[in-house]
Parts: sequence; C-alpha cells; structure tokens
Amino acid sequence: MQTTLPHGRRRGRLTLLALAALFLGPMLFSWGYQKLGFTWHPDPSLSGTLIEPPVELPLPASERLPAGRWWLVVAGPCDDACWQALVDLRQIWRSLPRFQQALGRVYVHPVGQGLAE
Repeated sequence: MQTTLPHGRRRGRLTLLALAALFLGPMLFSWGYQKLGFTWHPDPSLSGTLIEPPVELPLPASERLPAGRWWLVVAGPCDDACWQALVDLRQIWRSLPRFQQALGRVYVHPVGQGLAE
C-alpha cells in the first residue's frame, strides 16, 4: 500500500486548499469579528459645513438653472483655499461626463465680487 500521494495529486489538493482558504478565509474572519463583539467602525471623514437650517436660495427660473438637478454650492468671497475648492469641484465635475447633466455647480458671491475671467 502506498502511504504518500503522487506529486500531481498532492499539488491538486494543495491548490484546492489554497482556493478554499482564499474564498472562505475572509468570510470566516468577518463572522468571527462580528461574533467576538468587535464594534469598531472608521470615523467618517467629512469636510465642509452643513448649513442648518437649510436656506432656500431664490434662483431665477431659466434654462441655465433647470429644476431636478443636484447643486454643489460654494459661497464666497473666496480665499486661496476656496479657489482651490472651486478648481477641484470643476475637475470632479469634468471627470463625471455621464452625470454632468444631473449635477450643477453654483458659486454664490457678494455683490460686486464675482469671478474674474
């Protein structure tokens, strides 16, 4: 009777065990993590200020500001950090061509302090 497996069968079993560990390992880890009572969750990294209570902006009804869109609003006057946020906002908007029609950008500034071209 042969007590050792041939090289091909041993390699096949090791491959099967590696695949089982690869797919079942994360599930077993998460199940154990939950069952042992770990409750750590990362803190959300929010940047920006939420306006409370929400303020309704009287926007003129025109083709440039159609209803039914999401609006990203930046309030001025702008310092260097604000200008960088405007540039970043434009780059994000440009990187989402599929959603450009659903997302609008508005810069609200004091009278006489608009954006220079």
